[in-house]
Amino acid sequence: MIGLPPGPPEMMRAKSARLSRMALDGGRDPDTITRASSLSLEDDPDTIARLVAYRDAGADVVYAPGLTDLAQIGAVVAALRVPVNVLALPMTPSIAELAAAGVRRVSVGSLLAAAAYGALVVGAGELLGPGTSTYAAGRLPRDLAERAFGREREV
Repeated sequence: MIGLPPGPPEMMRAKSARLSRMALDGGRDPDTITRASSLSLEDDPDTIARLVAYRDAGADVVYAPGLTDLAQIGAVVAALRVPVNVLALPMTPSIAELAAAGVRRVSVGSLLAAAAYGALVVGAGELLGPGTSTYAAGRLPRDLAERAFGREREV
């Protein structure tokens, strides 16, 4: 993934296009995903222009990870005419709503790992505090773990 920090719009469009073209010309995976950091189109009205620059340079998928407003996401999808990836944040619309708006990919970033780490902290706090293990009620059921990861083999 090619990522760029926010900057002056003209510079960012040129740099985005140049880096995308370099990646494509260098024989990298043709499914180039690009991003334009923004929290909303109001915060960064040049988001669509930067994503268009990536698209025009050959990107097959574009990514604006900070967008959570469904109308703004729909505006990005309509303007780009290439698949749009959205980061599933706590305030992001549901997968069904994103699909209805034309979103083709959804990423979770580090959120699933962070949720697992949060469960670890809760469990450790319970063990160190009252010394109980009620946190284990939320564990992965054994049968699901066995289906997902396979049964342990005896040595």
